[in-house]
Amino acid sequence: MKRPGKSTAVRSIRRCRDVIDLLSEYMEGGLLATERRQVEEHFAICPPCVQFLETLRTTRTAVRSLGERDVPAECRRTLRDFLKKNLKRRRA
Repeated sequence: MKRPGKSTAVRSIRRCRDVIDLLSEYMEGGLLATERRQVEEHFAICPPCVQFLETLRTTRTAVRSLGERDVPAECRRTLRDFLKKNLKRRRA
């Protein structure tokens, strides 16, 4: 599967950090088959990364169960500001 706007070059996935950086794409089915296989091979030898994946899944499920009205406006503003600030920093 080709990812829009992304290189088709296969990334080297060896460290926990590499796996953590790809978890969202992994969960959404956005990895190339080779990348997915590397991530799953890493899971086979790294229980902490499997636990992190399960925690992320649980967190996503909990967040999705919240309605927008359940999140106070101030919390939404704080989160939006935090994300904007960190996305700008990450791109730099």
